[in-house]
Amino acid sequence: MIALTPTVVTQNVAYPFDKNTTSTPFIPTKLPTSNSNGAWTYAIEEILVCEIDDGCWEYASSNPFYVIVDRDSGRVTPSQTVDVIVTVTVTITATQAATTKHAGITSTANLVLDPPPPVSPVVSRALAYPMDKNTLSQPFSPISLPLSNSDGAWTYASSNPAMTSVDRNSGEVTGTGIAGTVTITATQAATKRYTTITTTATATFRAMRVGDTGPGGGKVFYDAGTTQSWGRYLEAAPTDYQVNGSRASVVWGCPETYTGATATAIGTGKANTTTILTKCTTAGIAARVAADYRGGGKSDWFLPSIDELNELCKIYSNGRTDTTQYAGNQNGCTGNMFPTGGFAADYYWSSSESFASTVAMGLQFRYGIYNILSRNYFMSVYYVRPVRAF
Repeated sequence: MIALTPTVVTQNVAYPFDKNTTSTPFIPTKLPTSNSNGAWTYAIEEILVCEIDDGCWEYASSNPFYVIVDRDSGRVTPSQTVDVIVTVTVTITATQAATTKHAGITSTANLVLDPPPPVSPVVSRALAYPMDKNTLSQPFSPISLPLSNSDGAWTYASSNPAMTSVDRNSGEVTGTGIAGTVTITATQAATKRYTTITTTATATFRAMRVGDTGPGGGKVFYDAGTTQSWGRYLEAAPTDYQVNGSRASVVWGCPETYTGATATAIGTGKANTTTILTKCTTAGIAARVAADYRGGGKSDWFLPSIDELNELCKIYSNGRTDTTQYAGNQNGCTGNMFPTGGFAADYYWSSSESFASTVAMGLQFRYGIYNILSRNYFMSVYYVRPVRAF
């Protein structure tokens, strides 16, 4: 029996180093050679014994999940696996079969496959914020959080932090009291599979308007249009002054004392109330119960001036067409038999004192009329609706 000549590999198989699991098929950078002059053939995951006198090579992949190796050429076809997020090393084995002259032999190469390059994620749900917020709205969250096919973390930023701040992690928006529109940008962090991506939404803070809920929990009933020395807006408490849950009427107070709280214009009710309480310390009077109201945790409520009270009448007790005989004592409010806003079709005190210590101004919501009301303790008890300015 003739002994086979040892086969010596003179060049090992080699593969390129710049491929990933989604690369197109590629061939070895070096084909194996040996001292055998047999033809080369290739096989996957098996050793092929050539039946010809000269040896042949076959190739097998140690991890066919990631690559497939062509048995004849050694060409590698990546599996197009996109879920790979780590570098994969695959050992490719080239086997030359024994011949009648030479023994069989193998040559191996480590093929390193990088993860596929990150791709841009697809946003399937956009960022969105509510559209009905004003400059005094409490902090609010998005009505729709962004969503994509990436699992990267989202962060948020405001285009104008001086006007609107945004929580970096939750997207919750907090206004600073300035009206306007800001752009909130949501950024999703890059991952091994996906690049970073951004999506935007606008958050608008409009100016307060009549009918909005004020910071004291009442309803805004007057907007001066611009900031005045006393503020810009007036809000009214949700209910009249109450005792044990029921509307209660009170006296104006101190009928023998002239307080000097004679201002009537919008914006003067607060000063009137302060003046009254300085001159009249009697408990339970109209100015006192209004000032003691603590709606919304606020301590700056007051008894409205006659013009401020008239603004309430215009909104909540207006619309009658059969009170024209009182036109001389009306100022844009014609009264209503059934006022809204929890008001009664009756008299309300203002903080505007009249020309003498015994009278003050009030407004009859049933008819929309101003009137000079007696401050007599026993005869003159009327309702009070606290208001505040901001």
